[in-house]
Amino acid sequence: MALWLTAAGPTAAKDCAALPHAHMRLRVTTSDSALVDAGATIRAIVSTTWQPYGLTFDWADDPVGGVAPSRVDAWIAAVRGGPAKYERADLGRVLFDHDVPRPLILISIDAVIAWVQRLQASRFQTETVFPRPTLGDTAALSVRALGHVAAHEIGHDVLGRQSHAASGLMAAVWKWDAIRAARWLKLDALPLDAANEIRLNQDWLNPRHVHDRECQQTEL
Repeated sequence: MALWLTAAGPTAAKDCAALPHAHMRLRVTTSDSALVDAGATIRAIVSTTWQPYGLTFDWADDPVGGVAPSRVDAWIAAVRGGPAKYERADLGRVLFDHDVPRPLILISIDAVIAWVQRLQASRFQTETVFPRPTLGDTAALSVRALGHVAAHEIGHDVLGRQSHAASGLMAAVWKWDAIRAARWLKLDALPLDAANEIRLNQDWLNPRHVHDRECQQTEL
């Protein structure tokens, strides 16, 4: 089973707006009342995934009226809709504007649920088709999959489009068999590949603090 995740040029530190930050303010929303605990799960998985690499997050509350996108570094919006029945359907997407990631990260709830259900159908060797995916017995795995997809897209936000890897969290295609998928989706965090970890430790984390200070001085 393959998981397709996309983004749209690598993030280059051309100006202060393009720089990644060690501490980010995020917002997460879901458009499905059946996913009442999805927001908390997404927050937990994203935080647990990136904390070992030096990233920390503040999570904006979502009062009536919402939080303006300009008040957060990234807004993870899990929404219904999309071509869920296609195996190559995008589960998540972050777009770039002149190498600067836009704040809105979209995750397709339908595509994620359909992907998990296809895995489950493969696991039990059924011919089940899911033209209009619902949670059913795969609710827990689907909610956790939303969290891992969100963590993947945050990876594009801080590493750029060209951060896809052959394996691990940033793999463009997650080629797992059904049993392995069920096991991996239950993890608190998927592992980052060695190449992207090196980028974070050498090319990004160390220089970033200097750039952050320079930006702060420029803004004063």
